[in-house]
Amino acid sequence: MNTADYANQILIKHGANITQAAKSMGVTRMSFYNWLNDEKPYMFSDEHAIKAAEVLDLDKDEVLRNILLERTKCPEARALWERMFSTLPRHAAGIMVFVVAMSLYIAPAQPGFAGPEMQSNIYYVK
Repeated sequence: MNTADYANQILIKHGANITQAAKSMGVTRMSFYNWLNDEKPYMFSDEHAIKAAEVLDLDKDEVLRNILLERTKCPEARALWERMFSTLPRHAAGIMVFVVAMSLYIAPAQPGFAGPEMQSNIYYVK
């Protein structure tokens, strides 16, 4: 399933009322409409994938996995993801999606910070 499929299920759940469907996802009607029309730049973010899983009462791991696969543009990378997800147990695959998603948000080290292994190489000059 992809973003458009999930958006369509949410719309059906809300009786074809796009305003209510968009409100349940916390987005504008236009954003929801773009998801429905399968506009390629308009795919669920990780947060919206989780919200969609909650709204539709689906497994969050599966929805995140499907959205990750939808976002992957390289066929070789997509095949690798699919192979990895098929060989890992269901919850391990969910953890893997979480780790990959979080790795995109890791902040760089703060300037001036030196770990214990670098402390002996610090010299102060007056």
